[in-house]
Amino acid sequence: MNNIKRLDFKQSKFIANGKTYYIEYDQMTITRFQEYERLGVEMGFGIQYQDLYKTLSDIYTTLTTGNSILEAHNKAATIALNQMSAIKEQGEKRVPQQVLFCTLFINEKGEDLSTWSYSAAMDKIEDWKKEGIAAIDFFTVAANMLSGFQESLANILTVAKLQVEQPSLTQLIDFQS
Repeated sequence: MNNIKRLDFKQSKFIANGKTYYIEYDQMTITRFQEYERLGVEMGFGIQYQDLYKTLSDIYTTLTTGNSILEAHNKAATIALNQMSAIKEQGEKRVPQQVLFCTLFINEKGEDLSTWSYSAAMDKIEDWKKEGIAAIDFFTVAANMLSGFQESLANILTVAKLQVEQPSLTQLIDFQS
C-alpha cells in the first residue's frame, strides 16, 4: 500500500491535514525575502560527503603548507569549527532545508505574510508530514525558486534514477493565474 501523496503541479494549492495550502511564489514580503536569502544560502552550502572530504583536505593543506605554525593552526581550527557547526545544524534540524524553504511561499489562506518564524514553519511541515506528501515534490518546488538548484536537483534525480517530472517556475506561476 502506497501512503505517499504527490503534489499536483497543475494546481497552485493542495490539502494537508485538513488545511488548504497555496503555492504563492509572488507573495513574498521583505521579511520573508530576508529568510529566503538566509535559507537559500544554507541550502546551497548543505553538508555532503564531498564537502566533508574537501574540509578535511583544506585542514590538511593548511597544516602542511606555509611558514607560520600559529597561523596554520588558527586557519585549520576555523575551518574545522565551521564544518562542525554546519554538521550540527543539519543534525538538529532533521528537516530538509528544501522543505523548510518552501514554508516561505506555501501559505494558508489569510496567513500573515509579513512575518515568518521557525515554529510556524514547523507547524506547516507537520501538516505536510501527516498528509504523507513526497519530499521530492517540495524539493521540486524549492528548486524553482533558486537559480542553480534546479540543475542540482536534476543531477540528484538522474543519479538516483528517479523519473520525476520537474515543472519550471514559469509553468508553476502560469498555473496560479
